[in-house]
Amino acid sequence: MSARLAAGLAVIAAISSGCRAIAQDQGWRAHISPPLVFASSQLKYGLYQNYLHRYMDRPLFMDTSLRERAVVTCPSFHRIMSHAADMYEMDGLGAIIGTPGMIQRYEIAMECAERQHPDGFMFFPLFGGDAQTDYKSRTLEIAGSSSVTARLEHRGRHLMRFGTYGGDRTPPEDLAEMLATLRAEHGDFLYLIAITRWHDAHEEFLADGEVSAETDAAMKAHIREYLDIADGIDMSYGGAWRRPDRTFDVEFYRGYVIPTVKSVLSEREYLDRFLVLGAKIGYFQFMSGSTLDEDGTRTLRASFEAAMDAEPDMIGMAEWDELNEHTTIEPTVCNSLSTQRIIRHYMRQLKGLAPAPNPGDDTSIPNLIVSYRRKLTLGEQIEIEMLNVPDGSQGGYTVTASLVDEQGKMVADAAPVTFEAAEFTERRWTIPSETLAGEMILRPSFAITTADGRELQLRDGLHHITLRPTDNWDYKWVKQPLRDLATSEHWEFVMEGPDDGHYTVTGSFRCNEPLASLEVLEDDDEVRAVDVTDEYPDRDDTMLLRVDIRSYERHEFVGRMWIDGADAQFHTKTDGRYFFNEGNGVRANMWLGQWRRVFFASIPREQALDGTLHLDFTVLKGEVPLSRLRTEGLYSQHFKPDIQVTLEDFQREPDLPPHIDANEASLQFTIPPRRPHAVFHLRAITVSGKTWRSAPVIIPGVEPAGPVTLDVYSDTLGETTQVQVDESAIPDLDYRFAPENGSLMYTDAGVPFCGQIGGRANAVTYVGGGEAGGMGNPFHNGGLYPQEYSSTAPEWVEADGKPALRFDGVGNYIVFPREVTPRRGAWTLSFEIKPTSEKKQILWRHHGHYIGSVTVYLEDGELWSTYVDHHLNTTTQRPALTVPLNEWSRVEISYDLDTMVFEVNGQTSEALPAPGPGLYIGTSIFGGHGAGTEYFEGSLRALRVVHRAMLHHG
Repeated sequence: MSARLAAGLAVIAAISSGCRAIAQDQGWRAHISPPLVFASSQLKYGLYQNYLHRYMDRPLFMDTSLRERAVVTCPSFHRIMSHAADMYEMDGLGAIIGTPGMIQRYEIAMECAERQHPDGFMFFPLFGGDAQTDYKSRTLEIAGSSSVTARLEHRGRHLMRFGTYGGDRTPPEDLAEMLATLRAEHGDFLYLIAITRWHDAHEEFLADGEVSAETDAAMKAHIREYLDIADGIDMSYGGAWRRPDRTFDVEFYRGYVIPTVKSVLSEREYLDRFLVLGAKIGYFQFMSGSTLDEDGTRTLRASFEAAMDAEPDMIGMAEWDELNEHTTIEPTVCNSLSTQRIIRHYMRQLKGLAPAPNPGDDTSIPNLIVSYRRKLTLGEQIEIEMLNVPDGSQGGYTVTASLVDEQGKMVADAAPVTFEAAEFTERRWTIPSETLAGEMILRPSFAITTADGRELQLRDGLHHITLRPTDNWDYKWVKQPLRDLATSEHWEFVMEGPDDGHYTVTGSFRCNEPLASLEVLEDDDEVRAVDVTDEYPDRDDTMLLRVDIRSYERHEFVGRMWIDGADAQFHTKTDGRYFFNEGNGVRANMWLGQWRRVFFASIPREQALDGTLHLDFTVLKGEVPLSRLRTEGLYSQHFKPDIQVTLEDFQREPDLPPHIDANEASLQFTIPPRRPHAVFHLRAITVSGKTWRSAPVIIPGVEPAGPVTLDVYSDTLGETTQVQVDESAIPDLDYRFAPENGSLMYTDAGVPFCGQIGGRANAVTYVGGGEAGGMGNPFHNGGLYPQEYSSTAPEWVEADGKPALRFDGVGNYIVFPREVTPRRGAWTLSFEIKPTSEKKQILWRHHGHYIGSVTVYLEDGELWSTYVDHHLNTTTQRPALTVPLNEWSRVEISYDLDTMVFEVNGQTSEALPAPGPGLYIGTSIFGGHGAGTEYFEGSLRALRVVHRAMLHHG
């Protein structure tokens, strides 16, 4: 037993026997002091998986050499445990063992921990909130046989401690029955219940600044119901309360949640219960935009300090390694070691230890963390947070922050601010981004005067800010401790061109320590990396073909694919179970569905377009000529009823290569940008976890066209304002109706805006999608889709000499990526349709995992819409315009963030109220949405979305 835990147990032993006799007015007191601190691991991400093109961030210490044929590997888990215990100085890790499928990962992790773990390390398992017993029984067996399972003294016995995730969603009587069954089989253990039903109380608190006596009484009664069957409260996954601006509502946490929980615990019958309070870094589901803003480092600091000040038994953080929701506590590329430095500061406070620098720190540089959003759209506030973390240094220093453009010219600067090195202090600089309209690249710069009079200028190495006029789905902050910037001895990053649409990229970097990776990124997505193994050939001579196969429903997928007519070599590694690499083909035995099924093959470029991909599977038979890639380098084909095959001349990095392990590296390649005004930069990461980023290079892509007026929503003003922006910077998504592109809806605005007929948008863009690759699917993987469909895709037909798409009214649709309908931007949607039914039908809907903003309906010939704003207010627009049946009509809808104007065949409506901006980011759908019958029946032959209001709004 560690000295740390022994001290805590001694405190418990001293009070546990008499705790029920304590007078009620003395109140609840912690049984463990200082509190044990842990973060929950998902036990599925590791430090070795292929994170590229799935998430917006990845582990900082990612190492592909740790790969094995297992979800959890001991080398990876040992490194994770070491980071949590040694770098963060936390007491251990937890994990949700919430489904039977998690048992295997948990068992491997505990076997790994038994072999090797830091001294005093504890594991804090969490049950799922359901009342199932089978997998929980196995969890208890594994936990009971592990020496690292957290055991606490309670009523004279040392018992294993289990938390819960979403526990109060299950009736207490069902949980009581579950606990009786488990205890009869395994003996006693501590069961701490999650309390999650704070919604009504929070709504009242937001509206009135307090909670009504009636709601308060109901909340306390709810807590008592569960405390009657549990040994305490576990709020590890609490703390996601959001203000209307999506920042963390720490006032509700401090002012109501914690006092309410402690009030109930202070009742005589609950005095011996345990309390776990939660802290978190933020939350961002990047396919939906459901956001608890990281707010720089404020969300982490506010939630942790609230928990710490309440003196609970334990503090649980969600989560160590959740990339899908970006709640990640572990070091990441975007967060660097900012979270580690902050949590270590708190841990040393809790343990009564003096502040100290990280091992290897250059203490001549202030222990300052700078944080800001890496991408914004006009109207959002640019916020730059500067946080000093005490480390034992003394004296004051001054920081002057500024922003420079791509050429290095200053465009804004802040007044100097001072810090005392011994104080945990934040300073923040806020700028309305609309005042910088016309700028697309901003580079933060920091001039520092140290306590001893030295002058430091920091700009190179820091991430830039991309400020786009209308579209953005990236809400991630970059958080950079200045001490964790790599020291560049030499660097070069040059882009030359274009030549036939391709740019030549040259990059090199040299520093004083071994490199883990050197990468080039386009709009923060990795396109190339130095590969010391040369796994993938040079793209100038070789096409790297991406074959992406997905279906709407789940199908058995057994068979083979191969390429003939050209020399081909598949890169998919044989795993002995699901994939079998057979040279120019792959044999597969798996399920097909929402999960990414992606295969890469190398083909000599001079032969590639002569090749043919053959597909011979149980549910998919056909062939696709690779010549389809000739025009766009991207092609998609629908196979009835619900399968999509997407091919791409893949110009990006399929996976992150192994560590470079040298102090210097370089790369050169050619690449076509994926969109006009794409932003490229060079990024270096050292083995020790330091990062460095070059100055960005923006690709013009579109010739300047002159200024136009753009409506933007100003967060500073709380209303719409107008700015002048060059028209070339505003996306114009004019979709090609080209049957030769199959099910691909292509636009010259770039691949990030290209849609797919009857499929999934991220199969085309190959960005995002999360763990399964299906996140952001607007149909909730079948939950919002009619079962009676015959095909997800409309059919290509010829109408009046033009190609058109015919929709059957049952389930045909086209899906478009995030920000085709911009959440915060103005837009004009236009299309040509020939409806053949008078039923209620959805023409256009902005909807991802959740509703985004607008839905356009056609009902009995009437055109109308609804709009959901960022405060969940819904308005309805009825323009009194009709679309004739069985005739072609041109429909145009213009939105300026305040009103909508409709036009049908030249007849224009008045401006109708539709306050914005919208609720969430998300995909857009033409043709219908939902499980019912509201699908378009008729034909479509033109579709365009321009990111500004084009009609007169008065």
